[in-house]
Amino acid sequence: MLDDDIMLKFFFTSTFLYTLGSLFPTLSGLVLLFPYTQNLSIGDYGTLAILISFTLFMQIVINYGIDNYIAIHYFNFNDNPLQLKRFISTMAIFLLFIGATSIVLMALTGNLLLGYIFKDKGISFFPYCFMSVATAFFNVLFKTYTTLLIYLQKPLKFFLFNLVNFIATVLLSWILLDLYPHTLIGPMWGRLLSGLVIFLLSLSFYIREYGIGFDRTKLSGLQKFCTPILAFGLLSWIIAYIFNYILKGTENVGVFAFAMQCTLLIEFSQNGLTSAINPKIYHLWKDRSLVKSTPEENKYHHLYTLVTILLISLSILLLPLFVPLFVKKTDYYSSFTYLPYLCAGFAFRGLYNIFINPIYYFKKTNTLPRMLFISAIFQIVCGIVLIKYFGIWGAVWSSVLVKPIQVLLLWQSSRKLFAFKFNLFKMIFLPILYVTGVIVIYQFPGYSNSIMPGILQFLFASLLILIAFKNELHSIPLLFKKT
Repeated sequence: MLDDDIMLKFFFTSTFLYTLGSLFPTLSGLVLLFPYTQNLSIGDYGTLAILISFTLFMQIVINYGIDNYIAIHYFNFNDNPLQLKRFISTMAIFLLFIGATSIVLMALTGNLLLGYIFKDKGISFFPYCFMSVATAFFNVLFKTYTTLLIYLQKPLKFFLFNLVNFIATVLLSWILLDLYPHTLIGPMWGRLLSGLVIFLLSLSFYIREYGIGFDRTKLSGLQKFCTPILAFGLLSWIIAYIFNYILKGTENVGVFAFAMQCTLLIEFSQNGLTSAINPKIYHLWKDRSLVKSTPEENKYHHLYTLVTILLISLSILLLPLFVPLFVKKTDYYSSFTYLPYLCAGFAFRGLYNIFINPIYYFKKTNTLPRMLFISAIFQIVCGIVLIKYFGIWGAVWSSVLVKPIQVLLLWQSSRKLFAFKFNLFKMIFLPILYVTGVIVIYQFPGYSNSIMPGILQFLFASLLILIAFKNELHSIPLLFKKT
């Protein structure tokens, strides 16, 4: 019994440390949102959003899925310490080679490659795009090492490494923003220098723990394994960031990017609820060898939908009231016009989870690139056409429309693995009705700068929840406790 208690305590402690450590990178972006908006114009904020997304693009390219390759193949060598050291050292050196090669190639060709893409944004390759490439290189080695720490079962070390990254990024960026206000010097140099700190930290631990050695045979099969992961990462990046490059002018990018940042609270909450609910569902499937939906499983999906609709409606109501308490530049407030629609799009996440869970559980993830590829093509084509005629509204509607399309694509793949049976009103018609209601309410004239539409959509969401869940609201607290 004592051993079980110790194991349970370790499980919850390690889960907490891994979860909190994983949140630090995004948390730093939220914390820095305040000095960014205080010191940067909406156009400079748009430029920064483009540069950060370019950094993430280069991270995907330089990483090449090697962090996943190390994680999977770690188990092939963990019973042979010498071979494990040689394997990890080889991977680290190979990453350094890819990173150094990328920096040199981009230094030689960056102006030519990016000149056309950024021609209407007023962004030159030197210095900031080049700094983005270097920052990506630094971040990749750190990310690979911290991913390895998860499989080494070192949660405290994982947490501390990410804490160092968080402190360095926030502290350096904030100090440099104060020293060089109203310029991109602070944000860009802050990210670069903090990247250098975590790069040197990771490199020193690689050398100390695994030495310096290169075994070419350890690269066998790497290309076959990593290329699909690279494609998966690039497609995900397109869906998340392509509008930064399609929108005309950095001011439009800044408005749209700030609106998307305001939705992060919803995304965080949904990810946290998913992490709490999915293990319960997977245990049900495993214990009962299930390949079809059950009423017990559906209770968790109902809980997810209820919380999601409530959270979205509260965000739409409260964000325009609370954000101005921290963001003083009124240029950013134009983002509030688009916020209700972007928030409402998250209402389809409950169905997304239902259909993607069997794909993960039955290890059929080879179907996901198809979904992402079609979604990315839709995002690009729809974005180009709609943005040409409607500007920022085109990006907003493309972002909203792609979410139900992803749900349909996932359903086509997962219905071959799992027999779904759930309440159609709660899981399908409720999100559709709510999103439709938000769109209709915010089309009424005379509501400019008014809190009334926010109140109306919240009341509408509450009414839908009462109608849909009237027979099970009493059991929700118990389900929360179990989750």
